[in-house]
Order: sequence, then structure tokens, then C-alpha cells
Amino acid sequence: MHDDTTGQSQRTPSTRARLAFAVSLAVATAMYVYFRGIDDPQRKSDFDQVWYAAQALWNHQNPYDLIGIGKAFEWKWPFYYPLPAVVLVAPVGLLPVIVARCVFAGLSAGVLAWCVTRDGWARLPMFLSMSFLVSIQLVQWSPLL
Repeated sequence: MHDDTTGQSQRTPSTRARLAFAVSLAVATAMYVYFRGIDDPQRKSDFDQVWYAAQALWNHQNPYDLIGIGKAFEWKWPFYYPLPAVVLVAPVGLLPVIVARCVFAGLSAGVLAWCVTRDGWARLPMFLSMSFLVSIQLVQWSPLL
């Protein structure tokens, strides 16, 4: 069914409803990441290497020389991310790592929620999937992408 005045389907969510859902999911995601980080402060996330690289940039250092096996930031692999990814994360490079994870994961989840609800609520089950949960637990880029 269509509304004759706007041409939009009556099932299309309002901007206010979409925004409320996106913000709620962002806050819930950030809280989840925060409590996981507090529960196990030694655990590193996939995001941590990019956060460390952003810190290196702020300190006028080359992140590619500092991240990897036996380096200042111990990681299983060398740093492979392109520099634009580090520049994108640079603003949160000034925050403590747990807070930076929360900001990145929360914004990523919120942006994803905003985008997938533009024409309805049918895609909401994705937020209950194991794929989404694991990507949030590891603070990966996939929800943002």
C-alpha cells in the first residue's frame, strides 16, 4: 500500500524510528564491548592493531615498523592495513583502547542499523546472527563495511 501524499509505503520506517533503533543498537553494542574489555583486559581485538597504528601516527612514528611478531605491539602478523584505514581511525587513537573499541564498534553497528532499515525492518534478524555477534566481539570492520 502506498500513501498518496508521499508515495512511500506505509511499512517504510520513519526517520525517527530508524534513528532510535540505530542509536539504541550503537549504545548496546558499545556497552557490550566495554564490559567484555573490562572482563578480560588482556584480550586484544582485531581493532587494536589499527588503534595502535593511529597512536603511532600521533607520535610521528611508522606503524608498519611497530606492529607484528616481536615488535612494540605484539601481533601474529605484520601490519597489513593501508594507511587510509589508520587515518580514519586516528581520532579514536587518542582514546584509551577500551573506549576506542566501544566508539568504533558502536558507530559501526549504528551505521549498519541505519542503512539496513531504510526500506523496512525485514533485515533486523541479522543483528541476532552469530556473524554479527562475533564481528562485535572481535571489534571487526565488517559491520561498517
